[in-house]
Amino acid sequence: MDTITLTASITYPVADIEAFADARGYQSVVPNPAFSSTIDPVTMEETTNGEERTISNPQTRLDFVKAWFKEQAVELFAQDLKRTAEREARRMADEIAAQRKEQIAAAITIQ
Repeated sequence: MDTITLTASITYPVADIEAFADARGYQSVVPNPAFSSTIDPVTMEETTNGEERTISNPQTRLDFVKAWFKEQAVELFAQDLKRTAEREARRMADEIAAQRKEQIAAAITIQ
């Protein structure tokens, strides 16, 4: 199969890129995966492992926007494949339904 590489770039003010990331859900602070805690069921006291509950997001806003654009591109390229698969699934379902309908009709005898 032949392939092609599409290269795109965006030159845009940093503040606008950061606002774009924020508008799409970027968080500068995220849950710390190393944090853990337990609650004593009797006293309802919490004990932690000493780690902070949150940490600074290791992903920058720019990296977030790059990942967002990739997700959007994947969705755009996959939508035709999805439509084709759905069409094929409907065709197969219609065939099966027609076969079953014929079987039901053949099984019914009215005197």
